[in-house]
Amino acid sequence: MAILKVVADAVVEFVLDKVVAKIVRDSGPFLSCRIWRRNEDFRVSYAALLCVAEGDQYVLVRKKRRGHYAPLGGLFKGTPESKPILHGLEFRPERHDQNALGDLRGFLPRRNAAAFDQWFQSGEARETDKDCVMREVNEELSARGLAGVALPTTARFTKLRFVGEGPERPAGEAYAQYRHLRFFDLASYEEPTMRAFVDRLMELGQTNEALLIASADEILRGVARDGRLIANHAAYFFQGQPAARWEPRPVGT
Repeated sequence: MAILKVVADAVVEFVLDKVVAKIVRDSGPFLSCRIWRRNEDFRVSYAALLCVAEGDQYVLVRKKRRGHYAPLGGLFKGTPESKPILHGLEFRPERHDQNALGDLRGFLPRRNAAAFDQWFQSGEARETDKDCVMREVNEELSARGLAGVALPTTARFTKLRFVGEGPERPAGEAYAQYRHLRFFDLASYEEPTMRAFVDRLMELGQTNEALLIASADEILRGVARDGRLIANHAAYFFQGQPAARWEPRPVGT
């Protein structure tokens, strides 16, 4: 009997270890969300951003809502097929205007944060990374009066880094949030159409206030030589952490 008890205890311990390991693995950074304050609002924001640079000169674009300068790109959108999935996760979009339809930024119960992230990572019923970058960059440039400048349809991108920020509580807010930022670089700067796109942005950045050409040092300081503010997540262009400064919640921005 003693031997049977030892075997039974070992089996129970083994199963519990496997169960706990699976919960931790599936929850990722959201384990705390599954344990306490499960019903509280939790903000999520998922975006794709593009690094366009020449040496130490990085292209940034002015964000209309806050006036600072940040990387080109913006929020992923779900496809029409995502509606029942998001409904099941109790997701509520942060904005409801026409331009924001489908944006993957909003609120849901904390207990559903891990499931939302797992759905996004699966790639199901959402834009592909390339489609998001293409759409967001071209929409941003057009909205800033630069309709004649657009990514070539043949553009290719390479992964620069994927960043998860949080969960953390933004200063002055009652909710916690998680932001997933996917940074991409141009696969080739030397293809003729891509070379023309980059050269045009660099040229416009010298005279058009919708764009800012900033150095790595300016990005890390969070302010350009002429005093224009730079969003802290631009530092992910060249390092694994944001610049530590004024701006608590950049994206989508």
